[in-house]
Amino acid sequence: MDLAGRCHGSRLALAFSVRSLDDADLKASERAALLQCIATPDREFREIAARNGVDRERLQDLWFDLFVRPQSRNAL
Repeated sequence: MDLAGRCHGSRLALAFSVRSLDDADLKASERAALLQCIATPDREFREIAARNGVDRERLQDLWFDLFVRPQSRNAL
């Protein structure tokens, strides 16, 4: 994530990590928001969260847990 709060990440790594959405306990709105982060990395977390009715902090936590630091999620 950059200073503007945008959803950045390696697209190749994310392509493989999308499978983790199936294993995660997510609401439909959270899943939709995460998919929008992948599809539109130039948008900000707050914009995507608001559009999907998801708390921005929750969306960022999910993003980092599932895509940026997935190994720490498995360690818990």
